[in-house]
Amino acid sequence: WRSYAMRSPQDYRKTVQQNIKDIEDTVALGTGACGNATSVAREESRFIKRFPKSPATHAARSRLHEIRTHTLKLPIACR
Repeated sequence: WRSYAMRSPQDYRKTVQQNIKDIEDTVALGTGACGNATSVAREESRFIKRFPKSPATHAARSRLHEIRTHTLKLPIACR
């Protein structure tokens, strides 16, 4: 979605931004993954590396820390 937004900044602007936000929220919370804690941690790590300036990166780091320290505030669940 970010690539699309850069290529076509005026097309479907609200929809594109909402899709980006939805994905970032899902990754930040780590609740959209269908796997175990190891796979969710791997997904969070990849997101952090790929999108270091994303507004969701801080939350993804916090979620990753919770997974690694076994202090989860939200369960890992598949949606």
